[in-house]
Amino acid sequence: MGTSDQTTVKEGKKQQLPRRAGSSAAMQRSPVAKPPITLGDVKKAIPPHCFDCSMIKSFFYLVHDLAIAMGLLYFALVGILALTSILWFIAWPLY
Repeated sequence: MGTSDQTTVKEGKKQQLPRRAGSSAAMQRSPVAKPPITLGDVKKAIPPHCFDCSMIKSFFYLVHDLAIAMGLLYFALVGILALTSILWFIAWPLY
């Protein structure tokens, strides 16, 4: 129990388990017991209003994200291309 050597007993033989470089023995083991919580417990912990579907709110978020994407595209095509070529090397990575 106190050794860091990983071995298994299979049909009376000791076999060496493969190890990954730089990983500890605790990371090599897979869990043997089920977690103390269930999916039902997780769903009960989430407030009920989080499960309400709203088409209007979803459409608003879609329009909002598309507006931001179009604004960034406009900035890239007009703003960055208007800069001198030396500033392009700074502006494109920032974009």
